[in-house]
Amino acid sequence: MARRHATQEGEAELDITSMLDMIFILLIFFIVTTSFVRPPGAVVEQPKAVTAHVLRSSILIAVTSSGQVWMNKEQIKLNQIPGLVEAARAQAPKGNVVIVADRRASTGLVVKVMGEAKLGGATQVSLAAKIKSVGGS
Repeated sequence: MARRHATQEGEAELDITSMLDMIFILLIFFIVTTSFVRPPGAVVEQPKAVTAHVLRSSILIAVTSSGQVWMNKEQIKLNQIPGLVEAARAQAPKGNVVIVADRRASTGLVVKVMGEAKLGGATQVSLAAKIKSVGGS
């Protein structure tokens, strides 16, 4: 009888420490592997190109059809681009600069933005385009 009484008093415990450790490790994994891309902040109508391909970037600069330049959800001036690109490259040294220009944006302004990005230390500057299917419009 004493034996039966001892088993009823002992409560079963569920040790979830290892499960919490695994959840924490997975959380860290997803945070580290997530690509942090800051949207430029302006809505632009990108041109389409057959040769467009996906490029992971971390530094986006938008040029609108009205001549505005946006970066990190803020409207900026041309002379601010080198400092902002330099700061962004300090956080992501392998980050590419991608200019998201509206299809009606001034070509001259886009070229000036490219030049300012290069002054900020950008080694590769690309133009964003939507992928156009062959034979599509």
